[in-house]
Amino acid sequence: MKYNRKIILIGAILIVAILLTCTGLILKRTSENPQLKGIPAIAVPFAVVQDTTLLTAPDPQYPFVNHTAGVESNFKKPVIEYEEPRVEAEQIVKEFSVVTEDYFADALFIGDSRTVGLGLYAPIGDATYFGSVGMTSFSVFKTTAKDTGLNSYLETVLTQNTYGKIYFMVGINELGCNRESQEEAYLEALNRIRELQPDAIIFLMANLNVTYNRSVSDKYINRESVNSFNQWIQTNANDYNIFYLDANPLFCDEEGYLKSSLSWDGAHVYASVYSEWKTYLLEHGIE
Repeated sequence: MKYNRKIILIGAILIVAILLTCTGLILKRTSENPQLKGIPAIAVPFAVVQDTTLLTAPDPQYPFVNHTAGVESNFKKPVIEYEEPRVEAEQIVKEFSVVTEDYFADALFIGDSRTVGLGLYAPIGDATYFGSVGMTSFSVFKTTAKDTGLNSYLETVLTQNTYGKIYFMVGINELGCNRESQEEAYLEALNRIRELQPDAIIFLMANLNVTYNRSVSDKYINRESVNSFNQWIQTNANDYNIFYLDANPLFCDEEGYLKSSLSWDGAHVYASVYSEWKTYLLEHGIE
């Protein structure tokens, strides 16, 4: 009888221990509080009875939320790194205005035979002319401007001087080549000019068109090809530091052909006509 009581007592203790352990396991699994994970299962019921908040998840505490001013902390607020979008200075659309010849004191004209003509027959102010007959997008940095008196390469001219305005007109002489290659060469030249003269206003001058007779007889240099390349040139202007200038309306008829009365070869205007081009430039300055 005496042994039966001991067995019953031990059995009761085991049953209670098992029930406590099972209860503790259930509480640990159902609770969102990570603190219960460090308490033995059998002791969880007793811990919960003493502190019922153990059944709920504690509020998250970030190192920098409750930091007291003036007290050093081992934690640092994380720094989120991001790259702000680059904004060019003064990206304001500007409009053309009438200027005087003094405006061109720091101007550089770069181009083919039409630029040579402007420099010879209608020089404007103290502008500098870097022109060569037959110049193309491919050769602009590979030839000297012997036809306008500059026996230097463009790289040297742009490196040794500072210009406030640069007028760029090439494209017609290479119309027979691959269009993709032509555009690539034009952009390479333009980007190099911008790199060497980052503060200059750049004017992309449209190529002067050709007469009807020249257009219908030339497979490559004709009205359609000139217009097409000029339209592409215009897409590279942004109207705040790169501008597109098209003087063709001054010299072309209603169908877009260069007026035959103004040209001696179907592609170039007479010397006396360049003065009208000069007037056009004076009416299209950017202040």
